[in-house]
Amino acid sequence: MCKGAIFYNPIKPHTMQNPFAGLFTTHIETAQLSKFADKFTPKPYHQTHSKLYYTAKVAGYVCQLFTAAAAAIWIHTTAATLTGMAVALILTGIAVAAIEAAKRTTGEAAAIQFIMYGTMSPLVVVSIALIALSTTAAYYGADRAIIVGSGEAVKVNRDSTTAIHQATIDDANATIQQAKKAKWNGSITAQGLRIIEQAERRKAAAQERITVAEQRADTIDDATAATHAQTTNKIGTTASAITIVCELCLLLCLFYANYYQHRSAIEAGITTTPPTVPTTITPTPTQLPTVARIKAGRVVVAGFNNNATAGKYESTNSTSTNGRTCENCNVPITVGSARRRFCSDPCRIAAWEKRTGRSFTK
Repeated sequence: MCKGAIFYNPIKPHTMQNPFAGLFTTHIETAQLSKFADKFTPKPYHQTHSKLYYTAKVAGYVCQLFTAAAAAIWIHTTAATLTGMAVALILTGIAVAAIEAAKRTTGEAAAIQFIMYGTMSPLVVVSIALIALSTTAAYYGADRAIIVGSGEAVKVNRDSTTAIHQATIDDANATIQQAKKAKWNGSITAQGLRIIEQAERRKAAAQERITVAEQRADTIDDATAATHAQTTNKIGTTASAITIVCELCLLLCLFYANYYQHRSAIEAGITTTPPTVPTTITPTPTQLPTVARIKAGRVVVAGFNNNATAGKYESTNSTSTNGRTCENCNVPITVGSARRRFCSDPCRIAAWEKRTGRSFTK
């Protein structure tokens, strides 16, 4: 190398390091883990199925509204044939409101009975009868609504198809009338007769074409009416089937809504079973006075009139004696601590008197 040569020594750029990068990465990982843990942590039933519950509620009301409207059409049509339109409208409103309210009430009661106790309520029979009545009315009501709404089949316009031929007939009649006026010595001339003959032939031909057009129109009208009737019946049957599906959907929605409420209440710790009130009170050993002993198959309590209560507190105690007997009267000891030696204070005093030879005085 030459002396004094200049060498290029580039300066390395200073790399900046974020001191919070590790904390940020740790925060991101912690947030992701928290999200994963929250995703896979079991949640209460009322949180995981709340959307399904509200969907079932809305679907139940929509289905009931559809079936009620279809049933109202059939009831109004039937009532209108017996009474006036205004009276039929009032009767329809009352009947539909009563049937739908009773159907929902009895259905919910039967569902609650089955969900809580697993038994069928007598209201099931009433509910099935109301559902059958509502389904029948809705079935025929939907079919009737389709028939009335579709109207009659569109027929061929006869005037448009025969207008040209009718004009030919009118022109032929006018020509005939004009030719009859051409007379010589009181009779129609030979030329007039020829004109009348030609006009009659044109008139007959036009009349024949009108007959053919009317026959063709009748054929088209018959085919159109048959197609219209077939389409109407198909749509009516579909609408009637939809009413049956709506009734079944209503039952499922009612059942699930009550099941959701019952299960949510159980998970929340709310008892849904009514408490039972005891009709008889059976005394337990902890309810008896401490100064008590069993004698002659019954409990003898110090300070009580035992003759008056004889037979009332029979020895039904199932507490284990652990082999303990009173050291004075050899009666099994069922109350007190495991170190108890005597069944009562009188026995304890009597044993003390036997052991010491003295009499106990208070």
